[in-house]
Amino acid sequence: MYREDYLLAKVEADIGKDTWFGTAVPTEPVLSVETRNRGKFGRWREQRKLRQEYERQVMEYNRKKQELEKEVCQMATEILTAVEEAGAKGEICCVYEEGLGFLKEEEAEISGFWGRYWNIPEFRDYREFRWVKSLLSAAKGPGFILLGIAPCIPLLLEYCAGEMKSLCWYLKEEDCGEEVQEFAEDFYTEYGLAITLLPLSGRNAFRSLRLKSGKPVCVLDFTEEEKIYAGELSEGSIWLDFGSVEEKKQRIQRLSPGVRYESLKSLWRRSRRESQNNTNFTISDNSEKRPLFL
Repeated sequence: MYREDYLLAKVEADIGKDTWFGTAVPTEPVLSVETRNRGKFGRWREQRKLRQEYERQVMEYNRKKQELEKEVCQMATEILTAVEEAGAKGEICCVYEEGLGFLKEEEAEISGFWGRYWNIPEFRDYREFRWVKSLLSAAKGPGFILLGIAPCIPLLLEYCAGEMKSLCWYLKEEDCGEEVQEFAEDFYTEYGLAITLLPLSGRNAFRSLRLKSGKPVCVLDFTEEEKIYAGELSEGSIWLDFGSVEEKKQRIQRLSPGVRYESLKSLWRRSRRESQNNTNFTISDNSEKRPLFL
């Protein structure tokens, strides 16, 4: 199987939407202005107590906030140190496991601290051909369906041309311009395979698409659409999700159990399980040019 040189490190973290390793994430206190006492002096005394309690809560909040900020920074520093000692010298990126997406959501209490003090950027290069190629050993023909558009598609189709007997390409109407049509013509001239271009219109073009096949096919998916429908694909089909959209994986596995789903995230997850030391990596002589993933 094709494999690039990179270091893959798993970091286990007990983090919830409002907890950090079992400790509640501090929430900023709110000054209460309601009093039960209707008398002027009684109300003044009660409001004074409320202000004092509020000031105490603010001091406690600031203390816990500083502790949490320090721990988030310390965790990032320890991870960076550990992976550098393992041989990583280049770009370091973070991949969020399924169930940790809330760290990027504003509603979660922890996300504010995480966004400010977690200094390892999220990996977003799933569509670069270097990473797309990692999944192509699973691309089996002869029938192929291509969804969406990406700069690496010409290289991808050249790589898979020997497996292809048919190719249907669904893409948004606005993406099906002269450049794409010329590429389809050139591809036919070079490889003798006629690409069927199927432009889609509408805001939710891919969401309303219902793919069907009488025989197993290989779907090459470059869309970000989560609610895509694969229920009428033949059993034994394979879906290669080059965007690694976790919600899409769950939907396909739930509604289309006969369709095999693969993504870069699932490949990495499986590689970790198969590794005795819970990592999967090779370090090359020019490893300073190789990204490292957490």
